[in-house]
Amino acid sequence: MPTLVLMRHGEAGFAARDRARPLTPRGREEAASQARAIARVVGGIDVAIVSEATRTRQTLVALRSAGLAVARVWEEASLYARGGEGLLETLRGLDRCGIEGAVRESADAEGGVKAEAVLVVGHEPTMSTLAGLLATREKDLPESRGRAPFRALRGSGAARADSFRYGFSTAMAVVGHVESWSSLAPGRMRIVDVLRP
Repeated sequence: MPTLVLMRHGEAGFAARDRARPLTPRGREEAASQARAIARVVGGIDVAIVSEATRTRQTLVALRSAGLAVARVWEEASLYARGGEGLLETLRGLDRCGIEGAVRESADAEGGVKAEAVLVVGHEPTMSTLAGLLATREKDLPESRGRAPFRALRGSGAARADSFRYGFSTAMAVVGHVESWSSLAPGRMRIVDVLRP
């Protein structure tokens, strides 16, 4: 069963441009702590998708340095600004094409490498919004009242999901199981764990 890990980058410092903000020492420690937790729950990662922002790339480096096995990295420039819907479309495409064309560093990408465990290191509010949407059944989504969709959670996983109803803290991660990448839709992810550094 495919596993999706949605993680916010570690604590970042300041820079003249937002995309250039580096991790702080605390941010590196948070990522190292999460590497152990993710490895315990998921094992290794087949594909890590990160934005082009310095802090997400540095979070991934810290995760790997702390022992999280990551087979392939996909740097997705649009992840920084696309938001939850754009990321959802990217993830849905993993069944159609695996990671072919996206991961040029892999010699076996042309063979249709399966992405069973995918880690996305991104930004707020995209990570919590997408996690909430995937953990919420469509019929439970609130009507357009300016409320985030994850406030309407019902059933199993609701207690875990409630822990991120106001967003992801730095380096927070949600682990969920999905039937397939192409079937990703509201309510189609079963939350397995919420990991905090």
